[in-house]
Amino acid sequence: MIVGPEAFGVAVIYKINPNGAMIIFVPGVNYASSLAVDRMGNLFVADYDNGTIYQYKPTGARAIFASGLHHPVGMAFDSLGQLFVVDNNAGNIYQGHIYGYKPNGSRTIYAVLESADRPADLAFDSLGSLFVADLGGKIYKYDPPGVLRRHPRTTFGSVPGSAQSLGFDSAGNLLVVDAGGANSTGTVMSNAIYKFTQQGVRSMFASGQAVGESFACLAFQPMACCQ
Repeated sequence: MIVGPEAFGVAVIYKINPNGAMIIFVPGVNYASSLAVDRMGNLFVADYDNGTIYQYKPTGARAIFASGLHHPVGMAFDSLGQLFVVDNNAGNIYQGHIYGYKPNGSRTIYAVLESADRPADLAFDSLGSLFVADLGGKIYKYDPPGVLRRHPRTTFGSVPGSAQSLGFDSAGNLLVVDAGGANSTGTVMSNAIYKFTQQGVRSMFASGQAVGESFACLAFQPMACCQ
């Protein structure tokens, strides 16, 4: 599934078949900020402007899965099939959260964000730790429940510009899209993809050198045994 433009202020979600044929699966989406697909093939769409998560059956039938969010910006499923959503801050008015939704739609608070956080995406590693990409350049890691804190948070790493999208490869390396931008000294940094080992060692994976080239999102093909 991909999100594309249909008209000003309106987006559509395209479904691309294995043969490359592209059809409109969902028309008239207001602002689809994140997509996620569960094991049953249901598509979940976060509507940034309306604070709603929609669930689409493979047939295209739509239902509201969750509502009452501020600005949902990233979603990921854990190994138990629970949907996790990061909801953005609203200055001093609304504190951001990471919520966990069970398949029946019941919600729990997984973590409360810091006031300065600018979350962009979520991803789980194979051990169940949750990673958050922050537009300020940090990648935060929430470990499974601990003794002192329910979900201890650490800074796993950072990128020079703005962490925008996350994805884990089959070897457990974390790939991060850096949207680039200008740093505190006014130097313009190019768009790039960085790779982090499980120990947090960073290296350049790809750099947007071509004119007009800009990386946005990451996705990995499942291993053959898991398809």
